[in-house]
Amino acid sequence: MLKKILIINFGQIEKEVIDRISSTIQKTFGIKTEFFDQMPIPWTAKKANQLKASDFLVSEREILENNQADAVLGVTKKDLFMPDLNFVFGLASPRDQVVVVSLARLSDDNKKLFFERIRKEAIHETGHLFGLDHCEDKLCAMSFSKNLWDVDFKKIKLCSNCQKLARENVKRIS
Repeated sequence: MLKKILIINFGQIEKEVIDRISSTIQKTFGIKTEFFDQMPIPWTAKKANQLKASDFLVSEREILENNQADAVLGVTKKDLFMPDLNFVFGLASPRDQVVVVSLARLSDDNKKLFFERIRKEAIHETGHLFGLDHCEDKLCAMSFSKNLWDVDFKKIKLCSNCQKLARENVKRIS
């Protein structure tokens, strides 16, 4: 039953960023969000200046177990990687109901573009919690992004097929 998502600030994330993510998740999925707190960066495996994304999910699972929420979305400015990938914009574990989004590679001097990228990736990673896989429609927020061009190309919304599936899954698990 997924009714509320905690948004966790790992580090020094501006309130405006958290607010944009929160409103985007609420609008896209119809799920309440609640700002949890600022948390220290979890201990994690490192590769150069990057941190292992899955270690953030471990920390989020512990927070989820100790709070009254159904899922956790963590946000960090740290650059993340996974063993098979040079970097990731985010990572989700639908089984554990935890997500992390990295702002590191999304930043831009154009604040409007920066916020658009953040919103797209928040929708993408949260979509995995609702059973959505990567979409072949390159305009859909659920399409896989291997670089910033891919992020910039897609829209800040789900395609009609993903939207329908998300709605069905929200009803089923709520």
